[in-house]
Amino acid sequence: MTNRHLSIAAPNPSTPDRQPSFRHVAQVNPNGSLSISRICEDLQPSDDDEPLLACTPKKLPQCDLSKLQSTRSADLKLIDFVQAHARGLVHYSAGVDRVKLVAQIVRAFPGIKLAVAVLRDRETKTVAAKLADFGIDASWVTNKSCPEQVKPVVVSTYYGLAHDEIEAEQLDLVIAWDAVESLGSRPELALAAIENVRLLGFVPHGKSLAPYDEQRLDRWYGKSRLEIPKHGYSNRKVLVGRLAIKQGPDLAGAGNVFEAKQQGIWNNKSRNAIIARLARSLEQEGLKALGFSERVRRAPGRSNGARTGILVENVEHALKIARKLPGWGIISGDQLDLTAFTAADRELLVRPRWPRSTRKIIVTLAGLKSADLSSIDVLIRADGGVGIPADLPSKLITGNSTSRPLTLVDCADKTHPLLRKNSRSRLKAYEAQNWPC
Repeated sequence: MTNRHLSIAAPNPSTPDRQPSFRHVAQVNPNGSLSISRICEDLQPSDDDEPLLACTPKKLPQCDLSKLQSTRSADLKLIDFVQAHARGLVHYSAGVDRVKLVAQIVRAFPGIKLAVAVLRDRETKTVAAKLADFGIDASWVTNKSCPEQVKPVVVSTYYGLAHDEIEAEQLDLVIAWDAVESLGSRPELALAAIENVRLLGFVPHGKSLAPYDEQRLDRWYGKSRLEIPKHGYSNRKVLVGRLAIKQGPDLAGAGNVFEAKQQGIWNNKSRNAIIARLARSLEQEGLKALGFSERVRRAPGRSNGARTGILVENVEHALKIARKLPGWGIISGDQLDLTAFTAADRELLVRPRWPRSTRKIIVTLAGLKSADLSSIDVLIRADGGVGIPADLPSKLITGNSTSRPLTLVDCADKTHPLLRKNSRSRLKAYEAQNWPC
């Protein structure tokens, strides 16, 4: 086995604007194991917005989607992401199988030379065996064990990548099985010894990281991100527009959030009339009815009217708006005692229970779990709550078919300090979700 001598910039927390260049040397120890040492050479300037490695990878093999078992359930956004980015992170939700993601990449690019980098020896055999279940024949390699003939797809520990049989510099793609674990000193040194190879990392959705670790991920993997909420689906693009609500009763006597909502939202006749008027305009004119944002107004949509949903907090508020919108129904999600309502209100409450997807719906927070928002063009958020409802993001996903973005119209209440506080909370949540406002 020959030694590798590579120079690479590596982060130094003590010098945030400048970073040392290291020469990494991989060599065989007397016992047959591998070790990688590094020598600091000098300081080189670096752009913090760029990945740590100035990667200029070779061209991937020709993509052939016909090799996928089913394009309907395939993660086509992942294939596009791999083609478009030399460095990137894939955030996967519970229920998403990383082995299936790897198998799809292998199938979509026939002849690809790919390595899955894992931290522990036992994971090499486990992941390789699971790939075999998907029909992918992969070698497994550790620091001390490597077959003489390595297959094009290999599952290896980080130090195992230094085996000459793998020919790491000729790989098309290296996938970090757990990108957070790749931030360890040994994995980082191993990855540093591979030049001009595409690098992809898997991160579980919602993983909490210290700011320093987030910065380190950015330095290794760049800032490109892909969310996979479910196999065959991706997050739907959301555009946010804000509708200022200044009309309503005097709320000087409202001493808490409940009283402010009761008077300024649920029983605010002016506010409810504005929301109903906007909903009717969207139904008739489509997104042209949104005059508050040029960006949102030009979003792709149906010219013959937009499919619209209205999100409210409770059934009482839903009924007040539904009475102003003939033909609209309510999805409440609640086990209601319908005898407490009038015959007209009972019809509104039961009408949309089948089908769940409809052109004109009013949805309560409890009804989000059973509502289908996949065909909605515009969602008017009229609940006045904080942040983003827990069940909403899971509803804003789309399959592989071309999908229009969802336009979310947020009712920004200005009538009471507590309602303004809630409005600011929602705005911050949208920004954190990367929903442009």
